[in-house]
Amino acid sequence: MIALSVFALADFSDALLILRAKELGLGFAAVILVYALYNAAYAGLSLPAGIVSDRLPRHAVYATGLLIFRGRIGRQRNPIGPRAGGAQPALQ
Repeated sequence: MIALSVFALADFSDALLILRAKELGLGFAAVILVYALYNAAYAGLSLPAGIVSDRLPRHAVYATGLLIFRGRIGRQRNPIGPRAGGAQPALQ
């Protein structure tokens, strides 16, 4: 349970999605649309993922979930690739 709590605290992808959309120059309405599409995809995939998880061993589902989480967070840190000059901007 402690491990799940740590991962839940680190899962702030909704905020990163909104910040990234804003950083890319999207307007307010487009940012809201991106967030709505993200939530629609999340909700739409929840039932099929639940059905699959009912048919697989618990440890396999858990390991797969952690790998997807790791890949998603890693991709959000560098969603497009290295920036010009190869340097990543510092957080301000």
